[in-house]
Amino acid sequence: MKKRVYLMTAISAVAIALTACGGNSGSSKSGSTGSASGSAVSSGSAATGSAVDNGAVIEFNPSDYIEKLANYKGVEYTKVDTVVTDAEVEEKVKEFLKNYPEKITDREIKKGDTVNIDYEGKKDGVAFDGGTAKGTDLNIGSGSFIPGFEDGLIGKKPGETVDLNLTFPKDYHSEELKGAKVVFTVKINYIVGKAPKKLTDELVKENTEFATSADYEEDVRKKLEESKKDAAKESIQREVIEKVVTESAVKSVPKEAEDRYYTQIMNYWNNLAAQYGLKLEDIVKNQFKLTEEEFDKEVKAQATNSAKQLVVVRAIAEAEKLEVTDDEYKTALNTYYENSGAKGSIDIAAYESQVGKGNLMDLILLDKVGAYIVKNGKEVAAKTETKTK
Repeated sequence: MKKRVYLMTAISAVAIALTACGGNSGSSKSGSTGSASGSAVSSGSAATGSAVDNGAVIEFNPSDYIEKLANYKGVEYTKVDTVVTDAEVEEKVKEFLKNYPEKITDREIKKGDTVNIDYEGKKDGVAFDGGTAKGTDLNIGSGSFIPGFEDGLIGKKPGETVDLNLTFPKDYHSEELKGAKVVFTVKINYIVGKAPKKLTDELVKENTEFATSADYEEDVRKKLEESKKDAAKESIQREVIEKVVTESAVKSVPKEAEDRYYTQIMNYWNNLAAQYGLKLEDIVKNQFKLTEEEFDKEVKAQATNSAKQLVVVRAIAEAEKLEVTDDEYKTALNTYYENSGAKGSIDIAAYESQVGKGNLMDLILLDKVGAYIVKNGKEVAAKTETKTK
């Protein structure tokens, strides 16, 4: 029996569109229908957006789809530890210190060194795409760059600018650069030394908003605590909602919701593949070890599960008179906008149009219902594994 691949959680299926920022968000009203009928793996049609994925509020009566709503009061959930240890704070401090290594400038570069460089690559005197960068760390001898690049820096010193006359390999992935003769102009900034072993007031004051190392570490601990509490809240709410959905009897789901989730999940995987210069069928075949038909079946199953969850959440909200207020919507919209990375490219109105008010409303309601179930639930200690002889 083939092991099932869990492609997307139900909660993630609702949230996918909210992380979009510019480009192909799936909010366009043109293109393919994105329906749950037929495969979108080869054609990539789901990634082009659709009318069913326009993000409008999906209207339906939950009682038309639910045969029996499970008891959502008194649901047990597992206690999640949110205590921040000194070791965790220390690890974050080490990550900070790695950003400020010693900058060595008084000796020649040798194999094994990591150097910080600026470079520009030109073909026939014209800079080519992907051939220019600043402040890049390069380990000499790693083979990260084309043959001759790293060797050409050995024996040079920081502060020097070097022209490297090189030839791209004949089997290079870019058609434009296969076997091409190019010139890289490389400025050597410094040899990357060891990171500081200790956090000092001076280092903190020069590179952060804090005056002392103690203040910085206190802020690190505070942010770790907030992060753990947020993660715990999400984990607990996911646990209780999944329990209630599993124990409820849902006779069918709204097709509009099922189609929207199918399209959003397909958008996610198509766009992810495109980011790595791949086609979705490559990921399906090589990473998931599935046929296109098997993958499509999995996506449809996840879309149905997400629609089922929506039905149950709406039913509980209706029973308990839980609604999303205008203030809650505005606050959530602003939070998602700030966290999405879209702020620099589009305004908040364009972002709202892109992700869809319905998607955001559903996510806020999901959070309210999850919080209600937890508030009326029962915390239990995590089960400890017993060792068998």
